[in-house]
Amino acid sequence: MVAAADFEIRRSDGSVLYRYSGFKHRRFDWAPELSACLFPPKWDFASSFSRPFDTYTPGILGCRIDGGYFGFLDKNQAIFLQAVAHCVLTSRERLIWRDLPAAGPRRPLWLIGRIAAKEVVQRWARERHGTVLHRLAIEIRTDDRGKPFASVDRGILDVAIPDLSISHSGATAVVVIAELADSAVGVDMEEYPAGVAPAAPERAFVQDEIHLAAERSIALIDLWCAKEAAAKALGLGLLGEPRRWQVRAIGTSNDRMAVSFAAFSVPVTLFRLGDASVAIAHAAPALAAAAQRHAASELAPQI
Repeated sequence: MVAAADFEIRRSDGSVLYRYSGFKHRRFDWAPELSACLFPPKWDFASSFSRPFDTYTPGILGCRIDGGYFGFLDKNQAIFLQAVAHCVLTSRERLIWRDLPAAGPRRPLWLIGRIAAKEVVQRWARERHGTVLHRLAIEIRTDDRGKPFASVDRGILDVAIPDLSISHSGATAVVVIAELADSAVGVDMEEYPAGVAPAAPERAFVQDEIHLAAERSIALIDLWCAKEAAAKALGLGLLGEPRRWQVRAIGTSNDRMAVSFAAFSVPVTLFRLGDASVAIAHAAPALAAAAQRHAASELAPQI
């Protein structure tokens, strides 16, 4: 709602000190969760933007944010996006936030991904260690390969925060975190209505994968999700060549598969979450480290 007015501020003798023309006062409706998130008495799921979801993978917690529900991608809600950003981001995170394009979806998607990451860390800290963390005590950073990780100030938490992974699609962000430090995790999400899968470029797959998908009645976009999740779990990304990552086997119910990169095999769980396909991969940190060494040596310039 917008209220507009012209008004003057006058001195005691009646002369005009200030005159405002076309002054506008805006009021916005917002979800009750938003008020709770901005001014929470203490952290709990009632004052959370995200909601937990079943990852179907033991030892991995997941949180999801529906940015459409909160209006984060509505250009008319930009002032609230800034308010939320200042309430949940650290000073270093805000510098990154300010450098993102103000127009388009990149800035709000980046923000909801960071919020979901902080809230899944909050959930892990509370459920595993009985520690309540404020969002501003948690910072989401990236390593030199672009993989996100969480950190907190010394003295707040006496254990290392385990591996986590972020994915966006449409107006939604999902984040997964390993409950223990002995897993590297990756998540990818692609939104599409059931039965109406978007086309995936066949050049991203080898013929064996195309035949396997057709034989098992699985959309190629689901195999793409699995590749992305596996690549994130190993901390590499797709390295610009999705064919390096190959879906080798699919379980009988189509919800379990193995993705291979060179000699490294990563188990992946695939499931539907609302209108999205979600793939979650996990691997031992030692396997991820070995895969990173292999990739570094393979891609190193030959002299």
